[in-house]
Amino acid sequence: PPATPSAPIFMDVLDAHAHVFPVGAEVAFSTDETRGTGAVHYRWIKNHFAGMDPDTPLLSLQMVHHRTAGVRGAKLVKDTVFSTSIHGPSWLAAGDEWAVEYELPAIDWHAPRDVASEHLDAVVHQLEVDAEWMPPLNYQLGAGDPYNAGKMLSRMARVALIAEHVGRDDIAAKVVGKLKPLSELYFTDKAANYILYDHSWGGIVSCGCIYDDCGGKCAPYCNDRGHKGFCPSLSDPGMDFGNGFYNDHHFHYGYHLYAAAVVAHFDAGWAQEHREQILLFARDFANPSTDDSFFPIWRNKDWYMGFSWASGIALAAGQPFRNGRNQESTSESINAYYALQLLGDALGDHEMKALGQIATSSEIHSAATYWHLADDNQVYPRKIIAKRMLGILWQNLAQYQTWFGGQPFMVHGIQMIPITPISEMTHPRKYTAIQYPVFAASCNMGGQCLTDGWVTFQVLCHAIVDAASAWDEMAQLPDSIFSGESPAGNGNSRVNSMYWIATRPPADDGRSSVLLAAAQGAVSRAQSSGLGAVVAVVAAVVGLIAWKGRAVASDAVARRSHVAARDALLAGGEVSLEVSSYPYRGFEHREAVEGSAL
Repeated sequence: PPATPSAPIFMDVLDAHAHVFPVGAEVAFSTDETRGTGAVHYRWIKNHFAGMDPDTPLLSLQMVHHRTAGVRGAKLVKDTVFSTSIHGPSWLAAGDEWAVEYELPAIDWHAPRDVASEHLDAVVHQLEVDAEWMPPLNYQLGAGDPYNAGKMLSRMARVALIAEHVGRDDIAAKVVGKLKPLSELYFTDKAANYILYDHSWGGIVSCGCIYDDCGGKCAPYCNDRGHKGFCPSLSDPGMDFGNGFYNDHHFHYGYHLYAAAVVAHFDAGWAQEHREQILLFARDFANPSTDDSFFPIWRNKDWYMGFSWASGIALAAGQPFRNGRNQESTSESINAYYALQLLGDALGDHEMKALGQIATSSEIHSAATYWHLADDNQVYPRKIIAKRMLGILWQNLAQYQTWFGGQPFMVHGIQMIPITPISEMTHPRKYTAIQYPVFAASCNMGGQCLTDGWVTFQVLCHAIVDAASAWDEMAQLPDSIFSGESPAGNGNSRVNSMYWIATRPPADDGRSSVLLAAAQGAVSRAQSSGLGAVVAVVAAVVGLIAWKGRAVASDAVARRSHVAARDALLAGGEVSLEVSSYPYRGFEHREAVEGSAL
């Protein structure tokens, strides 16, 4: 401790409230359609020491994303920051109930403006080409992993919606006709990599498929010649991106839900026929009901943080990850709840749609706070903010890298996929003008960024600040980056890319030219200064009360650190390179239940 510590400024407040303490929490939701807002309401269940005043309001922490979204209810006891963690400053508030209000997304199925007239013919021509596309054979058989399968299903769904928007209902019907049986594979027990219900953790998981076609000399098969008793995904956390260990379920099933929502949008009869099976995907990661005994409520969503955690139950060498839970791709998380919103719309389920909108809005807001590093960011030091995008956020760690590599174009790209109309809300023009240069300097339209398909998202990012240049760049991209074998580009079609560029808002009041000039200058500076070092920031963390719906939060004692402690740890923004290895662990404590295939 310092030789002359500063005088305590919160001691009187803490003493006055010390006799009341939380024992649980409840989360509720509301919407105001006239104002276009939705709110997340927190009610803290408390207890008190015998003989003390039970009406004393409970103290709780409000974080940056709460304050910037807008808080109703509990008042700050002081304007002074109470504590600081890897997730930024927190303020102390008094009140047993408070709410955070978000603007609901007004975007639904299509871009909020029509395709620019000068590009309409080209978009329609490419639409006719992309309507013929089909996934690789193993995905047509349902033998591929559910993540990439979902991406490709969503890709086809986007083509159908674009066709609808430009008035080509014939193409939309054709694509939906091909999409139906592919989507049905995964909820009618027809997929070679079939889906199981897991009674131990309450969720649907993939069996896993070790695919073999004898080098093209035999009929393709999975696993032990298709024997359903052999499910490698249940013992290998690296298979199917950890689906069997509950990793990234909202990413995986969000894509499937999006595709099913689109089919339901076009065919109400199909939607009613398969409603319960489709809802299994929604219930797995976004079940809102405590009455549902088959699935936990909101498996991934952390309503206090506003964003989701993607990590499942896999361990590192038999121990929990020392940095806690994590999430990488906020854009895929946003896509999951956007899909829930669209499914609710397609099914005529107002409550589902509203919950999807609130979850989407809170996810977008928290992504802007903790991943999208604008100049006014209140969470990270300047050296991190200069990277303009975070890769992975943990409870104890912030990383400028991804699970699959540390190149900046990977960090920026994974925070953009998939490109859908809701992407307009995740990447506003002002932020993109300072974020795009870092992306572009790393990708440079070539190398692995090109061959893996990330270059598409560089171009689509560019379109936000300069649609005309992006249109020309898109025309130069090879077809290979849109193939089913492209790891980044397999979930995105050329026509979807063209549609995105052709529906960008027009320049207004000279702002586009100003932003473009700033972006171009920043690209030159980034290239000359070598932006792109992989940085990880380790800092003390505030232990926050975590709950799942009505779950009791016991022994929730917060570990607090002061601003000075963070500054010392960060040492100017670069402490160390933290690379987490993906674990291998046997699956001893859970088994697939015979006859549980969906």
